[in-house]
Amino acid sequence: MTASTDDRILEAAQELFASHGFAGTTTRSLAQRAGVNEVTLFRRFGTKAGVLQALGERVAGQTAGLTSLSLPDDLDLEPALERLAAAEIAAARRFGPLTLRLVLESADQ
Repeated sequence: MTASTDDRILEAAQELFASHGFAGTTTRSLAQRAGVNEVTLFRRFGTKAGVLQALGERVAGQTAGLTSLSLPDDLDLEPALERLAAAEIAAARRFGPLTLRLVLESADQ
């Protein structure tokens, strides 16, 4: 199955924002990485900030409730803590570089 255009743009944004920051990423480079033209990017998201907002909503949607889904039914403390830690580590591996880069960049503003 191929990724949708929006998915490709958001994946490209996640990679580029994590490696180059928001300010260091151009709409041209986003479009190129996603395999679309800039007009498509603007039609779908309006602006580069619109891409960032959609990416933030995607990250929030994929991590919201993550910890409660990881809790075992019996709520035994040790397995519960192990599952919570594993869920946090998985989220950090997936979104950590992006989050860290944007937080550090925002501190310069």
